[in-house]
Amino acid sequence: MKERLETLAKRGVATIAALASLALSASSHPNISPEQAKHTYVVGMGDSVASGAGLGNYDDTTKECRRSPEAYARQLEAFGIPPGNITLVACRGAGPEHISNQQFDDQPPQINALSPETDIVTLTLGTNMVDLNVVFDACLHGRCGTRSEMYIDVFRRLYSDEYRQSLEQAYRSILEHAPNAQLYINLYTTPIQPRDICPTIINNDTDHFVASFIETVNQAIRDVVASMHEPRITLVEPPKDVDACATFGLGVVTGGDDVGHPTAHVHHQIAKATAEAILHDNNAPPKART
Repeated sequence: MKERLETLAKRGVATIAALASLALSASSHPNISPEQAKHTYVVGMGDSVASGAGLGNYDDTTKECRRSPEAYARQLEAFGIPPGNITLVACRGAGPEHISNQQFDDQPPQINALSPETDIVTLTLGTNMVDLNVVFDACLHGRCGTRSEMYIDVFRRLYSDEYRQSLEQAYRSILEHAPNAQLYINLYTTPIQPRDICPTIINNDTDHFVASFIETVNQAIRDVVASMHEPRITLVEPPKDVDACATFGLGVVTGGDDVGHPTAHVHHQIAKATAEAILHDNNAPPKART
């Protein structure tokens, strides 16, 4: 997988980078007003996508979590929120159970960062219900076809009541510990999406598995949120056309242990979508603080 993504990344890099730069400079920033922003406190929670794994320059407070200054929660600074008001507790490998329970000895449960003063919680969570390294290894050895035991087992878990209940429990715990906050659940970007210009990225089985897995996780999240009827949860759809093929590899991390994770440019797009959702909610009638 790493070699194929690195090859894609070398194609048309200058052109795509220039276009990306132009797109960023031309796009309007949904800035939150300075007065409002200085009193807005954000907590970024979730897994390796939320922590910014693969982006580098990680916090020295933890080796395991890989919290990057370019993680999308921290990139909300570009939209007006002071960096000192943003707390990132997302951690590589976190599952729904790690919202309320300790993941590593040197890291308290993520939920400990929440308080009545928290205004905004961002969250990406749900893919770590399986060991994806084991899954990808099976795929690369031709054992993840749609009829394979591994494929059937993974998707059985994704459709299970237990999985969906674990997501709901995590969401409710966050809302309980941050009683005045709006929870913004950021759905996952798709690292691999078959397209005519590059129909196969890794191999057919792996490509199909990755695309189906991410979409099924996202749909499970949508279903859980819809069933909760909770006005304090806002779903943030992922940016489109940021997969390896559409970006010539520039939308996904291509080296190290976090291959396939979104790059800093994609994190910026996620932050922009989140800021737009925040502004949309802020234009709604205000909620009274408890």
